[in-house]
Amino acid sequence: MRILHYLECVDLAKGGVVTAGMDMCEALLSQGVDVELLTGYEVDAPDGWRDGSTPHMTLTVDPSFICRYRPPEDLRKKIRPLLERCDVLHMHGVWNPLHRFLAAEAVAVGKPYVVTLHGMLDYWSMDHGGPLKRLKKKAFLALFGRKILQNAAAVQCTAQLEADAALHYVSGLKTFVLPCIVKFSGILDIERGAIPADPAQPQLLFLSRVHFKKRPDLLLDVAKALPEVRVVLAGPVEPEYEQELRDKAGRLGVADRVVWAGMLRGDDKLRAFAEADVFVLPTSQENFGIVLVEAMGAQLPVVTTKGTAIWPDLQEAGAWIVEQDPAALIDAIREVLAETQATAERARRGHEWVRQTLVSEALAPKYVAAYEKILKPEEGSA
Repeated sequence: MRILHYLECVDLAKGGVVTAGMDMCEALLSQGVDVELLTGYEVDAPDGWRDGSTPHMTLTVDPSFICRYRPPEDLRKKIRPLLERCDVLHMHGVWNPLHRFLAAEAVAVGKPYVVTLHGMLDYWSMDHGGPLKRLKKKAFLALFGRKILQNAAAVQCTAQLEADAALHYVSGLKTFVLPCIVKFSGILDIERGAIPADPAQPQLLFLSRVHFKKRPDLLLDVAKALPEVRVVLAGPVEPEYEQELRDKAGRLGVADRVVWAGMLRGDDKLRAFAEADVFVLPTSQENFGIVLVEAMGAQLPVVTTKGTAIWPDLQEAGAWIVEQDPAALIDAIREVLAETQATAERARRGHEWVRQTLVSEALAPKYVAAYEKILKPEEGSA
């Protein structure tokens, strides 16, 4: 079996779509599946993908495949050989107009295609972004997107709540639900001591894109109410929004207790998880929230909102699910820090849930089965 994945870029700073797509490719490789990853540009591909030394992996980087409405004239000559040698095309996201061309070419050569939505058709995503952006989304769906999705052999959602929302906007989708495959890269092996490690200065970790959708500003309100805590904001951030947050921190008098960690990778990311006492993501929307699962894998107590489509699973596994307002966050964090024995038990429960259900060894065979069902629907079972 050979699967052709298309991601516009391989740049982890662009967020969860890239992370999820790369982790999916790696998990398929672990099952002996031949994978080709087509991308417009890359800065974060593993060395073995770049130099061709990773078995079963082919990385194709071509700037022609960056998002655009009018593909270059020679694009058909480039994509046809890739499609002809694959069994399934797998595209990520909804709003890339190049998907229209890729889907049409896949149909032309008789190859089925899969689309992973990555939360782009949920209620928050469709209702936010300003009037012009909302209008563009509706127009794209009407002109191209609905046809692309309805003609897909399968549309992957990572939670049932995401599937329900997608069907609200586009009827007739052949949805299936499979969680993201998460590459934990040492996170599950972090040895957790007492929480908080230093009761005099508990450390709250926010690790994600530092974006208004994720509501990092609320952690500044938490820092104002809890003068003992230290807040670490880790992740890429636009300069204007960073200045807005820095100004708010200054007004609240908490600037000296806010650490701007920037984008963290590898050992730096592991260290951030290991040194934190509580993981806090007061997000407005996540279709899955890979970093929430990573934090639970690191045996951290997790405080988040119903903004993530897997919140019922997170809550069942021990996370604190609260309303998206400062008072609710403050109460939850106080509880986490005060009830240390109960906190540790919930954190262990989350760690066990992740280890049993969301590691590659558990999920990768289910992805393979999903592709098999597409190729031989009478025999496969997802």
